[in-house]
Amino acid sequence: MTSSPAGGTCSASTSTATTCTVSSGLTAGTAYTFTVTATNPAGTSPSSAASSSVTPATAPSTPTIGTATNVAGIANGSAPQATVTWSASSTGGSAITAYTVTSSPAGGTCSTTLLTCTITSGLTASTSYTYTVTATNAAGTSSASSASSSVTAATVPASRRTHRRAIDQAAAVSWTAPASTAELPLAPTR
Repeated sequence: MTSSPAGGTCSASTSTATTCTVSSGLTAGTAYTFTVTATNPAGTSPSSAASSSVTPATAPSTPTIGTATNVAGIANGSAPQATVTWSASSTGGSAITAYTVTSSPAGGTCSTTLLTCTITSGLTASTSYTYTVTATNAAGTSSASSASSSVTAATVPASRRTHRRAIDQAAAVSWTAPASTAELPLAPTR
């Protein structure tokens, strides 16, 4: 079997074989047709009619980074988290099997087939991070996207100081706001 444009060939090892796989000599993203000849002691047959056109898959295109944000509502004692979004890659002719988000500095990563991912571990509070994303299919992995804007991993705000005093079967409660809310809005507490 021979490809057109030239580059890929394969030979079947038995006289009854009806398939062979061209595993080298083809360029991903280029359309090819194939012809077959048969050979015996008397010689080689003319080439068959060309097959229908096929295009070997390529790695996906580079995703376009969207936003990176801290996850609001981190409970006391929880690790910092970040959600990253991006735009889809072209598939390169083979379905995307994973998008992988990586933090810089290293530590946080997540993988998904969706267009958003939340990193739930590996981030350090009060550290500034950027994020990149790659796309993977059966043909390979894209180059990394450009980096997201910088996001500082949130910290849990300091606890509030509470003062209570009894006033005729009622209670008045006051508190002192923490010095920092760590870039996340404070949620009401009781």
